[in-house]
Amino acid sequence: MGVCQSNNIFNQYNVKFIWVKNIDEFKSYIIKNGLPEFISFDHDLRPKGYVGDFSNGSDCATWLVKYCNENNLPLPRCFVHSANKNGIRNISGILGI
Repeated sequence: MGVCQSNNIFNQYNVKFIWVKNIDEFKSYIIKNGLPEFISFDHDLRPKGYVGDFSNGSDCATWLVKYCNENNLPLPRCFVHSANKNGIRNISGILGI
């Protein structure tokens, strides 16, 4: 299972991030490139000021778990960098961490 740390991973690891802004970009990246070594989740993906239905980090985590289960793949290491405390709990619960 993944490891969740809700702290500033930018200061802990020397990594290059690929930013995806919604669930469609998230799915496309993983399907095209395979699972990354780790994934850092933010809960609130909607554009600033957006009102209405929009995917969030919990939706991405749900899809990731399903994708890994269906393809018999282990979850990558997972981090949550969201400022949304409920979002952190939601994503961590979905990932089982």
